[in-house]
Amino acid sequence: MIMNQRDYKKYEEDYEVVPFEPILVEYRRKIVIENLLKYSHNNILEIGCGYKPLFKYFSDYSSMTIIEPGKSFYKNACALKNNSNIKIYNDLFENIADNLKINNFDFIIISALLHEIPDLIEFLKRVHDISNIKTTIHINVPNAKSIHRILAFEMGLIDSIFEFSPTNIKMQQYRVFNMKSLTEVLADQKFKILDTGSYFIKPFTHSQMAQMIKNEIIDQKILDGLFTLTRHYPDSGSEIFVNCTIC
Repeated sequence: MIMNQRDYKKYEEDYEVVPFEPILVEYRRKIVIENLLKYSHNNILEIGCGYKPLFKYFSDYSSMTIIEPGKSFYKNACALKNNSNIKIYNDLFENIADNLKINNFDFIIISALLHEIPDLIEFLKRVHDISNIKTTIHINVPNAKSIHRILAFEMGLIDSIFEFSPTNIKMQQYRVFNMKSLTEVLADQKFKILDTGSYFIKPFTHSQMAQMIKNEIIDQKILDGLFTLTRHYPDSGSEIFVNCTIC
């Protein structure tokens, strides 16, 4: 069995209190669903579902498999399960990947996760192993070139846009990607890039964004505008995504 160095109990506790993240989760899901609808998605695998598994918000599938190592996240997903075509496993993906090869997944979702994987190469190899040339893999991660990171760099608060923030450290994250480093590691592991993008311009930190919402400085219309602002600044969203398949 593959062992993971992360403390999942602490991660789940910390995740609940990260400011602004619940709002970003909603926009992240919009991106996931938009990309699901672009590709075949009859048989879906979601690796890591957090407190809001996709099946709560998306029903256009024949079967869905959820892999969630966090016990609280897993129990919550089980309680929300609404049909027999959903399978939920409380384990690391790497531990059960060999058993998933027969599933012939159409679409694999790796949302807000890849930067948190200790052994990135091993993880990607397992994803490659369970995929076929018709499988679409959707990956999204925070963006090192987010406006708030660039601003922090220009203010002299950080020495590099790749520097770990307090949130990165608290949430036990292992790396910070930009589009170049993300697509390069995928290409190295024999994934073929189909399309890429970024979303949600975030000018300030999570804490600062949450404070502005609390003080009614920004409202829903502004948040929606920040989400689509990447149409004008395509590289500068707070998060980036890649759709790929295996070579």
